[in-house]
Amino acid sequence: MEWKPGNGAGRSGAFLALDANLELMKKTGQLDVFEYAKTLVNSRPHLIDSVEQYMFIYEVLSEAVMCNVQPIEMNQLKERSSMYKAKKNRELLESQETHENKLLMHLTPTLRIGDCAGGHRLENRGKNRDVMVVPPDHARPYLQTLHGESKDYTYINAVEVDGFTRKAEFIVTEWPKQSTVDSFWTLIYDHACHTVVNLSNQGTQRHYPSFIHNKGKANYGPFIVEIMNYHQYPAMTSHMVKVMKRVDPPNARPAAKIPTLEGVPGYQTRPDIMPGQSFRFKPMYRGKFREPGDDNSTSSDEDEQSAPNALLPPRRPRKTTSSQFLNVTPPRGHGLKRRSRSAEDPFRETFMISDIMASGAQNQQIDAEVRICCVIQVRMWPIENKVPLSTTGLIDVIKMARSWRKRAPDRPETKPTIVMSHNGVSRVGVYIGANICIDQMDIDHEVDVFHAVKMMRINRPQLIDMKDEYKYLYDVMLHWYMTNPEYRIYDKEDSEDTDSQKTSRPPSNRHSLKEKSSFRSKFSFRRRNTTRQNEQAVVEQHVNNK
Repeated sequence: MEWKPGNGAGRSGAFLALDANLELMKKTGQLDVFEYAKTLVNSRPHLIDSVEQYMFIYEVLSEAVMCNVQPIEMNQLKERSSMYKAKKNRELLESQETHENKLLMHLTPTLRIGDCAGGHRLENRGKNRDVMVVPPDHARPYLQTLHGESKDYTYINAVEVDGFTRKAEFIVTEWPKQSTVDSFWTLIYDHACHTVVNLSNQGTQRHYPSFIHNKGKANYGPFIVEIMNYHQYPAMTSHMVKVMKRVDPPNARPAAKIPTLEGVPGYQTRPDIMPGQSFRFKPMYRGKFREPGDDNSTSSDEDEQSAPNALLPPRRPRKTTSSQFLNVTPPRGHGLKRRSRSAEDPFRETFMISDIMASGAQNQQIDAEVRICCVIQVRMWPIENKVPLSTTGLIDVIKMARSWRKRAPDRPETKPTIVMSHNGVSRVGVYIGANICIDQMDIDHEVDVFHAVKMMRINRPQLIDMKDEYKYLYDVMLHWYMTNPEYRIYDKEDSEDTDSQKTSRPPSNRHSLKEKSSFRSKFSFRRRNTTRQNEQAVVEQHVNNK
């Protein structure tokens, strides 16, 4: 929810009210929004001064109460996967997943037609593969480069998704249609995307046209795409491409031709004409009106062709002509006078400097408009399968994309990653959710799949199928944890903590069950013998007294 800028107290009051009530809920299990709001308003006016802020506090607190799903430790991923073997544990996990699915369905926002007005416009309907999968206007990347023949060249069916540490870290899009291939490359160029991850194998050429080649250069709308490197791997293929703008856009109109006198027989250029002079400054055209029958005129055929240019207005004769300017001789005593331009070609230096400036600016513009991008396409995930056959191929794709992000030029940590599939919905959530959970493991050393899916569904509610992809995401995280031994350091710390707790206990509590049973039997036997001896001693003493 967005509030208009006021006196700087509205958002602060909402934040303080949320923090205080969450702490109160942890200690007492109760909430009291009204009393704390009164305390805030008495401390400083206008801390909570609108009904929208008050409703927002209740919405956040209700979401915090419902989403009481705690993250799990990294070493518990293996235990969770082993729970599917036993029937009771499997039923427990299935009931937990059903509960989380209901929460996600309840918390996922519904996008109305007004929220996605750009995708439902008449000129943009043909750019969508599915009318029900349209990005909201507040979260779609707008295109800037003019391309195509559509009225709205700023639209593409893509949506921004937040990452764990950065906003709009991913851009989710669908496989481009034949009419939107140019828009796809415009998206890469305008938003400086350093990585493109395609999670679908190419199907039929009719429904899924190829948007990239394997060798050389190719034109895609206003861009030239050059393949710098191409590799094939068992699970994927990678293209290292260079994207640059074309010098001559395909839709550019030819420049209008300026009418000149070239080719007219009655006009011939003479060497005594200075640059920039028109034909009216020639000595042959100066004086009175020339008649077609004059002796000084040209032949009749030439007069007929140059008749419109024959009648020229009278001009006063100038004192110096171009020939006199070229043959001028300086007077004595002025031979050593410095001149800025040579008399032979007074415009040569100006043209040379302007050419250098123009060429330098053009080179700088070309260098600034080059984009380097890595296009990764999977090969182990057929279109008919909802999840891959194994997690190894997807782990390799994630590792390659993350390694390229570390060494890509032009600050890739601030640039988005394009993640695409054949419909822009399936498979994409698995990849983005895995990256979010990996960043969480690196920073917090825990895994929270529930909140990762909840965050992804804010801008695209169709992401993550709870039946297959939600379970598969846990398998991917377990595979990532098992193949990265640096995470075992935190397991050792946890084990050391548990060992220290065990050593701090009294020694009597460290006996096993057998030792405890034998110890108890010996203790009871000794106790029984001592009681008998005491009884005999008491009896003997009583007899002696008698």
